[in-house]
Amino acid sequence: MKRIIVYKLIVFLLMGLLTGCVQPKPQRVNAEDHTEIKDSLTAENNENYQFEEEDRALIQNGNAFSLQLFQKIAAETKKSTFISTIGILYSLNILNLGATGETLQEICDVLGVDSTDLKRMNTLCRRMIKGRVKMQADDLPGLSSNLLTGCALFVKSGVEISQLFTNDFEHFYFGQIIQGSFDDKMQNQIDDWCSDKTDNKINHLPIEGDAQCILAVVNCFNGKWEKEFDTEKTKEEPFYGRRHKTVMMMNDADYDRKLSIAQRSDYSLLRIPYRGGYVMYVILPEKGKMLPSVIHKLTWKELQNAIDNLDYYDTVYIKLPKFEMDYNWIANKCLTSLGIHKVFGHEADLDNLNKDLYVSNISQYTKIKVDEIGTDASAITFEVLKAKEEKEPSVAYFYADHPFAYIIQDTFGNYCFMGTFWGD
Repeated sequence: MKRIIVYKLIVFLLMGLLTGCVQPKPQRVNAEDHTEIKDSLTAENNENYQFEEEDRALIQNGNAFSLQLFQKIAAETKKSTFISTIGILYSLNILNLGATGETLQEICDVLGVDSTDLKRMNTLCRRMIKGRVKMQADDLPGLSSNLLTGCALFVKSGVEISQLFTNDFEHFYFGQIIQGSFDDKMQNQIDDWCSDKTDNKINHLPIEGDAQCILAVVNCFNGKWEKEFDTEKTKEEPFYGRRHKTVMMMNDADYDRKLSIAQRSDYSLLRIPYRGGYVMYVILPEKGKMLPSVIHKLTWKELQNAIDNLDYYDTVYIKLPKFEMDYNWIANKCLTSLGIHKVFGHEADLDNLNKDLYVSNISQYTKIKVDEIGTDASAITFEVLKAKEEKEPSVAYFYADHPFAYIIQDTFGNYCFMGTFWGD
């Protein structure tokens, strides 16, 4: 009889705030917890972050998976959603460290990765986790955006975790393995870990009754606009969602060619840069087009084509809602519909983790806040923005006054977070 692993994924996102998440600190776990972090998230490394073609192909496959997952979520509801796609991707990669046989193959097929490429994939994830920390440290302290990752596996006393999994988890994902009785003391330890990794924004991850292990993966983003919105221009305006209502609408005009737009027959795509190389893409359906239909028809190649063909304008007038939301969801149904089945039942092959375990639940807790705050990066220039001679000034309008989708992409090109806003 297999025991149960409750596989919990915690994700927290905070954007547009002056104060962000604290940097993950390498921690030592006491001797009875039998684990020690062998590597630290340090900025003092000389890693080369120029990726090879094979690495970029893995990032593209990850983005294709992220879009498919997002489409499943967006199709289920006409309410605002928000998920960490990179959090799900990392959690499946970590699960694959312990998977074998058909369980391993199912996950690889859904992620678009050959099983022979897993070491390369995990090495790439390690480089990117370290790279984000390094890039933050290389910028002026406190002024750059950052995405920080923390991973821990909490294990009930008596449950054995293979040394192979332990070594790979610690090396590739800087993970901690913490073991003890699943009692009030362990509950407090889990909650303290969550609070530390999310800067006190998520403070509780419950131990479920028959849980044997809890895997927690935190991705905490603090994004600061290159050009902040003018708070004095934010005002209550109509939003035409499922029900007509009003929202606090941020208004601005860009004269510095920091914003760019791609116009398609069904939607317009707006690119808003953050400091540190991060980007938000906003997908706004054309009038008369429904957001679920636009998302359903979108493919990764079509989306990438729109990104590759963004146009700059002399002036861009923008309206974007100011909003804040919490979103909780269970990923089992969506992942099963994509083709991951065996890991959720007694046929799970997790021999490289513990052969008696299977996944009962993959759930995610997310938070997002979008407001006007950012850092003015007027010193950054773009050669492509040089004015063409004697041409009429170009003007574009991007008014997000009806339901839209959005993507947050990191400097390596990963789709890290995806969501929809319906005005609720």
